[in-house]
Amino acid sequence: EKLKEVSSMQQVLARGYTTVSLTFVYPPPTGYALEKKVVKSKVGEKVGLPCCHEIPSSESLHSYRVYWQKNTTEVVLAYADGKMISKHEQYVNRTEMDARNLTLWISPVEILDNGSYQCIVQHRRLLQNSVVVCDESVTLFVTADFSKPNVTADVLADSCESTEMVVRCSSYGGFPKPKLSGALDNESTAWNDSWVSESSLRAYNVTGKLWLNVTKDISFTCSVEYNGFAESTSFSVFLLLYRVTAGLRDQLDPVVIW
Repeated sequence: EKLKEVSSMQQVLARGYTTVSLTFVYPPPTGYALEKKVVKSKVGEKVGLPCCHEIPSSESLHSYRVYWQKNTTEVVLAYADGKMISKHEQYVNRTEMDARNLTLWISPVEILDNGSYQCIVQHRRLLQNSVVVCDESVTLFVTADFSKPNVTADVLADSCESTEMVVRCSSYGGFPKPKLSGALDNESTAWNDSWVSESSLRAYNVTGKLWLNVTKDISFTCSVEYNGFAESTSFSVFLLLYRVTAGLRDQLDPVVIW
C-alpha cells in the first residue's frame, strides 16, 4: 500500500480502507461536534475534536499509534507506545489527547486553529505490521466576536430643504470575514463604500460609508454578520431645521440620537 509521511519518525498507510464510524451521545457535551465532521468554537474557549476510534477497555494506548494532524501536512501531536512523540510548537501547553476516545482538546482556541484536522489511528499487533483502523477528518470553524459597530454621522451641507451627511460604520477584531449591512428606516440599503481588511490568519476589521440626502427624521441600523452571528447598532437623526423665536427664524443643527 502507498505510504504517506506524517513525521520524520513515523509513516502511516494512505487511504483505501473502510473507516470506523464514531457514535455520539445525545445531547453532546459542550465543545463537541453537533455533527460528525464539524466543530464550531469561539476564540478563548475549550473545544474537543472527536477521533474516529475509541480504544476498547481490554486494551490501552500502548497498543496504538495515534496521529493528529492539520491540513494533512502539519502534525499537531503524535503518540506511540503510550507516549507523546511529537507536538507542534503552536499547540504546546494548549492541547491534550484523551487516552481512551482519542479526542483532541484545544484550549484556549485561537484563530490560527481554524481549519481541517485529521485523526489517524494504527493498531500495533505482535508479529504483524501495524494496521490502520481509522483515518478521518474533522473541520474546526473558529469564530471571534466583532466589536459592537461604531456609527458616526457628519453633516456635509445643510439647507432649508435637506441635509447632506455621511454615515460611517466600523467594527473590528472579529473572525471569519464579515458582511456589513445597513437598514434605512427598516429598509435594506447599500453602502456607497466599504472596506474589509484582507487576512485569513488574524482578526478582520470592517468599515462602511453611506452618503445621505436627508429631508426628514430617519432611523438607521448598521449590522456586522459573521458565521451565523451578528452585532448591530441603531441610531436616529432628528432634523430641527428651523424654529420661530420672537418672529425670527434661527437655524439649528440636526440632532443625532443613538
